[in-house]
Amino acid sequence: MKKATFITALILAAALTGCGKTGSGSSSEKTTAASSSTTSEASSDTSSEASSDAAKAGTEAATNETTLPAETQAATQGSASADYTWFNRGVYKTTVDGNAGGYYVFTSASEGKVTSTTGGVPFTCEQTKGSINFHKGGVSESEIMTMSAGENGSIIGVSDGRTWVFTLLEGVSPDDFDASVYESAAESGQNPIMNYIGNYSNGRAMMNVAAKGKNGAEINISWGSSANATSFWHMTGDCTVNGDTITVSYSDCVRTDSVDGGGTIAYEGGTGKVVFGSTVKWQPDTESYSEDNLTFTYIQ
Repeated sequence: MKKATFITALILAAALTGCGKTGSGSSSEKTTAASSSTTSEASSDTSSEASSDAAKAGTEAATNETTLPAETQAATQGSASADYTWFNRGVYKTTVDGNAGGYYVFTSASEGKVTSTTGGVPFTCEQTKGSINFHKGGVSESEIMTMSAGENGSIIGVSDGRTWVFTLLEGVSPDDFDASVYESAAESGQNPIMNYIGNYSNGRAMMNVAAKGKNGAEINISWGSSANATSFWHMTGDCTVNGDTITVSYSDCVRTDSVDGGGTIAYEGGTGKVVFGSTVKWQPDTESYSEDNLTFTYIQ
C-alpha cells in the first residue's frame, strides 16, 4: 500500500512539473508578442507623424510660394532685370523733396539731358527693375537712384536721402525741348495754336485751323480733285511746343470723299501731324501726296 502511494506521488509531481513548464513557455511567448506589437505600433505612429509633418511643411511652403505678391517673387528671382525700363522716350517734369525741379528729357531709354530754364547737361543711363545708374555731364562718376512706382502714373527715385518724383508730360516731344519756352506758354495760359489760327492754302487745297480747349487744335482740309469731286479731312490733336514750332499730332482723322454732292467715308482713325512754323506742313501717315503738295501758307 505504501509503495502504491509513493508511485502515485511521483506521477502527480511529474504532472505538475510538466504543467509548469508549459505555462512558463506560453507566458514568454505572449510577452514577446505583446512587445513586438507595441514596438510596431510605436514605429507606425512615428512614421505617420513624420509623414504628417513633411506634408504640413510642404503645404506651408506651397502656400507661401503662391501667396507672395508677384512683385516680391520677381524681386527674389532677379530684381536687376536688365531689360526693364522705367523711362522711355519723352519729357518728365520733376520735383525734388517736394520742391520744383527740372526736366529729364529722354531721347531714348538710355540717353537724354537734364534741363531747366537756366541750362542743362546730357546724360546716359542704365535701367534695371530696382535702380537706374545715371552718368551726367560726361563725367565718370555716377548717380544711382532706387526706383519705385508712385501714384497716378508717377515714378519715384531716391538717391543720397533725396526723393525725386517724375511725371510724364503727355504730348510733349523731347526733340528740341526748351524748358523756358514750355514754361512761358504754360504760365501765360494761352493755347499756343492761337498764333496760327486762320486759313491756309497750298494752291489747290484749303486748310482751316482753330483752337480747341487750352492746348488743342481742330484742323479741316478740303481738296478738290475735279469740278465735281472733293475730299475732306477732319482731325484734332494736342499741341507740342518745340522752340519756334508747334506740332499737332492726331490719331482721329476722318476722310470723306464727295462726288456730285454725295459723301462717302474713305477711312477713320487716320494718324499724322501738322507742323506750324514759317510755313505749315501736313504730314499724314495715311496719304501719299508729295511734300510740295503738303506745304501750306497763311492767307487770312
